[in-house]
Formats: sequence, structure tokens, C-alpha cells
Amino acid sequence: MRIPVANWAWKNYRENWVQLDAPRHFIIHTPQSFRLTFEGAGLRASHITFDSGPFQFYASEFYERDIPLTQLRSKVAQLGSAAMRQMKTRSSELNRQQLGDQAALLPES
Repeated sequence: MRIPVANWAWKNYRENWVQLDAPRHFIIHTPQSFRLTFEGAGLRASHITFDSGPFQFYASEFYERDIPLTQLRSKVAQLGSAAMRQMKTRSSELNRQQLGDQAALLPES
């Protein structure tokens, strides 16, 4: 199961965090509440994996500038490869620290 989790991006972008995705997401879990809900459903988690990408940065920053996701494709192209590499590197760092904005819990087999 993979869901957005309130972590670094939530703390930095707040109401402009793209993963809020209102009105689709009624609840945004923290990594801890995600695990508790998973286990409360009778599932046992083998481990949690964070796999966020650059989207958490550029889409949230576009929201801060009132740029809608419908304009995403043209705006991302304007970012340039150096900026995208930097965001990928930062995403990887946050994932390693378990601070990415998207996580997956894998059940024990």
C-alpha cells in the first residue's frame, strides 16, 4: 500500500503541498499513523519504503505561485536538467532519511 505521508514536504510547503490533493485525500497520515492503521486492519508490515521524487518539490512550488497542475508539463520543461537533477538528489536524500512525502508499507508474507 502506497500513500502520501506528512513529512518534510508537508512541513515546508503546508497548504501548498501538492500531495494534499484536496478533495481526494480525506486523511493524510504520518509514517507512524500509516503503520498503525495498516496494523489495525490486521496486516503486519515487513517494512516501510519511501519513494518520493522531484514532484514533491516542483509541483508544490508551482502551487505556491498559483500555477495549476494543468500547466505542469510546460512549466517542468522550463526548469532545466540541472534543477531536476538537484531535486532528484534531494528526493533520494529525504527517502534515505525516511522523510519523503510518499511511503509504501509492505505486508509480511
